[in-house]
Amino acid sequence: MKQLFVLDPDYKPMAEKYEKKDALWAVGIYLVVILLYLSAGYLTMMTGSNISAIIINYLLLALVLIVVCMRDQKLNTVGLTFKHFKRSLMVGTTIGLAISVCVNIIPTILSGGQWLGSGGLL
Repeated sequence: MKQLFVLDPDYKPMAEKYEKKDALWAVGIYLVVILLYLSAGYLTMMTGSNISAIIINYLLLALVLIVVCMRDQKLNTVGLTFKHFKRSLMVGTTIGLAISVCVNIIPTILSGGQWLGSGGLL
């Protein structure tokens, strides 16, 4: 368990190369993410379907890949590596399941709701 949170030795030299323009890119992309998710929430509220959020997730992935290519960077600068893929997958799955249980399952049980099965998810 302790090894899950050990800092990758490649990270520190890479982080030392970051400049002010990298911070500006990060803030700009953050603002785009917020605006896209805000519009996805609005579209979901108006249409009742969350397909817009799914599309926006793919657009954001494409945006990150485009920025990485434009800046001639490697994918490891945004955390996409196969070096620690198993560890990342385990931590992401654990956190995702914990959030899902806290946000979806526990409130449904406490409110006396019924489980809708896979047909009621969308």
